[in-house]
Amino acid sequence: GAGGVGGNPLTILSQFLADQGHSVLIAPVAIGGTKISGWADENVYGYRITNTLKQLNAMRLRPNYILWHQGEDDAVNFKGFFSNIVQSFFYQRNLKSVIELMRQESDAPILVCLTSRCGSLEGVPDLRHVQKNITSLQGVYLGANTDILGHEYRKDDKCHFNEKGLNAAAQLWLKAIYDVSSTV
Repeated sequence: GAGGVGGNPLTILSQFLADQGHSVLIAPVAIGGTKISGWADENVYGYRITNTLKQLNAMRLRPNYILWHQGEDDAVNFKGFFSNIVQSFFYQRNLKSVIELMRQESDAPILVCLTSRCGSLEGVPDLRHVQKNITSLQGVYLGANTDILGHEYRKDDKCHFNEKGLNAAAQLWLKAIYDVSSTV
């Protein structure tokens, strides 16, 4: 997350974009190790989204894209068929609430990352399914699929990206942005 010291692929992404002549401003709000339910609640973490977007609007800095990369911490709750049905419902409801918070202050395209791989988990297809299907909402698009980055791209915790993983994730985000930019 933005509050950690483990690195963030968006820093590398911003350099890729700058190297191609784009002006870049990253406004991170992330907090590592958080669940979607906290972001869906404006009184827990959701205020970080709305406050940041309000501050950007006040400075007349309109985001071109909003990148959403969250899911690893929720993946541990997907533990079996019945549990996955219930967790999928709640994750989808909460992700919709997060998008509604974003829409209060911005109409920028929102790119949702496919991410559920952490620790011993090889990724959770049901969680990725929810993340992918949320793109049926207007203005919401598929972001990077960081679940394709295996253990060789991750630190010893098998969750956070090592240097190779940060670069690979940044490349995936760059491709997702270009894919969306050709459609909006």
